[in-house]
Amino acid sequence: MIKRILTILLLLSALWPVSAVTPQAADSMLNALNHVLDRRDTYYIHRTYSIDSLRTVLRQVPDADYRRRADLLHKIYLQYSSYQSDSARVFSDRELEVARRTGDNEILAIAMSDRLFSFISGGLFPDAVDVVRQTSLEGVSPQTRALFYFRCSRLYSDLSNYADGTFSDRNAAISRAYSDSVMALLPRESYMATYASIFMTLSSMTLDQKIGTFHGLLNRNDIDKGEKAMISSVLSDLYMETNDTLSAIYYKANSAKLDVESAKRETTAKASLAWYMGECGNIELASRYIQLALEDAEFFNSKHRQAEINALNTVIESKRYDSLNTSKRNLEYFTVSLIVLVLLLLFMIIVIIKLNKRLKKSQELVRDRNEVILSKNRELTEANHQLRESMQIKEEYIGYGFKLNSQYIRKIEELYKLVGRKLAARQYDDLRSHLRESDLRMEKENMQAQFDRIFMRLFPTFTCEYRSLFPDDDSTISEIPEGKLTSEMRIFALIRLGIHDSNDIATFLNYSSSTVNTYKSRAKKRSVVPSEEFEQRIMQIKSVVN
Repeated sequence: MIKRILTILLLLSALWPVSAVTPQAADSMLNALNHVLDRRDTYYIHRTYSIDSLRTVLRQVPDADYRRRADLLHKIYLQYSSYQSDSARVFSDRELEVARRTGDNEILAIAMSDRLFSFISGGLFPDAVDVVRQTSLEGVSPQTRALFYFRCSRLYSDLSNYADGTFSDRNAAISRAYSDSVMALLPRESYMATYASIFMTLSSMTLDQKIGTFHGLLNRNDIDKGEKAMISSVLSDLYMETNDTLSAIYYKANSAKLDVESAKRETTAKASLAWYMGECGNIELASRYIQLALEDAEFFNSKHRQAEINALNTVIESKRYDSLNTSKRNLEYFTVSLIVLVLLLLFMIIVIIKLNKRLKKSQELVRDRNEVILSKNRELTEANHQLRESMQIKEEYIGYGFKLNSQYIRKIEELYKLVGRKLAARQYDDLRSHLRESDLRMEKENMQAQFDRIFMRLFPTFTCEYRSLFPDDDSTISEIPEGKLTSEMRIFALIRLGIHDSNDIATFLNYSSSTVNTYKSRAKKRSVVPSEEFEQRIMQIKSVVN
């Protein structure tokens, strides 16, 4: 039967595909591990809570209830077994003491098995060998006997590893004998029987077969994270033997991650991963992992683990020191190079500053010349604009003057003829009735209307812009008739045309100078702009020439 199991396992391992891990997958696993490490206290607190809960229940169990107390002490031991060796040994001793009082060989064998494993995990191999010699498994169930033998196999495997590392000495033979006993006691598909069968033939397998076999174990659903962490660590070591560094890093990081998630402190994965990281040149991660591994070993209080990790820590610290020295030298080279570059840069800056000064002077000369040219151009443009405006105004008003004069000459001719006829006929009363004052007023209004019409054609926005100089509620401005100017506005219309003298304005409008000044003063007082700026704003009103 055993040969059939081994044959099936070998066939499966030969068919199992060797995992090819990509750099992205390895980085992803390291990131997952670092995330778990950052919150590792959460898992440890949960383990402590579970222990405290069991201890609370234990305190409530009567001292005479040996079976119940032995069972609870066994569960507390299991919580401590991979978490803290001192506490694990204390509770295994208490469990053994209570188990002896039960008189039940099954309970006693479980307690001895726990005591055995507490010595193995703590590196106390001579004490563990004494437990093996003192333990009687007579009348014990196959499952409990198999568990004890499984741990015996582990004990002598560790002794062989520490003795010569070739697994070919007497301790290795004893370990294989215990594995054979495990396979004989348990169903062939059980985890311990499968692991024992692999252990029996491991030395005759190829590396690919070993990797395939342990992949099969890793994918089992009947084992906890702690066991999977151990299997993943073995897989990593096997991949390292094939020089597949990425896969080795991936599975060692997975092992360390599973260790933390299961709150294990008795572990080698982080220390091994630190070594891998150091070999890959990632000293920062190597230093972090080795410090965490040392923290776990000190908490678990495993002397042999502390010795191993301290030795490895010395190597990694040496590499870190070399790396720091290399970085220091590189920094020195960089600093020297930087100083040379800075000096060159300063020289170039001085040269550039001198060139910039010359260029700036040239630019200032060009800018000054351009400003003079622009100023002249602006002056010419403004003069040209004023000239055009003046010419158009003159043209308009010359035409207006000719038209007005011709009208007045025609009217005077008609008036002379009328006066001549009336005088010849001695019609004095009739002549007096024709020469009425209302006719003169009407002529004056006609003249102002023509002035308004011509001015509004030259300055179509005058009325709107003039209104903007006064408050919205100014009644004088709001009553301006459409298309006409008020007397006040005609004064400022003449100012916009360039007639600033009050006497000239008064003569043109047939006002007195005081009347003109009064209109101007009232308008400036009502305006929303300062009085001194009022006429300037009037002069800024655009004509159609613009």
